[in-house]
Amino acid sequence: MKTYYDILGVPRSANIKTIRSSYRNLVKKYHPDVVKDEKVKERLFFEDITAAYNTLIHPDKRKNYDLKLDGMTGVAAVLAFPFREFRNWISSFTLYKMIFSGKQVSKPTLEEDPIVQSLSVDELLQRIIYSKNRLLQIHSVRALLSKESHYAFHDLLRLLYTGINEEIKVEIIKGLDNPHKSGIESVLREIYGLDKSEAVRSAIKSRIKI
Repeated sequence: MKTYYDILGVPRSANIKTIRSSYRNLVKKYHPDVVKDEKVKERLFFEDITAAYNTLIHPDKRKNYDLKLDGMTGVAAVLAFPFREFRNWISSFTLYKMIFSGKQVSKPTLEEDPIVQSLSVDELLQRIIYSKNRLLQIHSVRALLSKESHYAFHDLLRLLYTGINEEIKVEIIKGLDNPHKSGIESVLREIYGLDKSEAVRSAIKSRIKI
């Protein structure tokens, strides 16, 4: 089994620019809208690419990953650690049943859900990625945007490259404070070319001139 560095095709000494460049090249090749449905292995590999990038792009997450990479006796254990941590994390949620039950949140406004607002950046990201409750996902996107965290903001932009539901992508695009910043606009233009969803493409066209 491969490490996150192997998945992205970069050495452990790679800088952020190299990691980002490699990730974008892989996205163009393995994005769900590019890979045909029957190519299951490639579609699953895209999930590995995204997980690897989301870890290595953050200095703190990367440092923790490297420490565990050095401390593990087997590579399989290295790749397993995020999922073990996720299981421990999810078991502590008081809203566990609500998150995975698929039931709707009755009043999805930020002001009426202080619990969601009080969650950490990582907890909100996990809800956005793993929850099957669409309203809770949207609610979490809004809460994450309200935190004005540099890392959280870029995590949301990276989600636009994934196979997450189009409603969530639209919510992220709608919530961008300044879509005309050079870095943000370039991402939106790239997503516009990659994503086949008319809803996503329309949302992008409403924020920047295409």
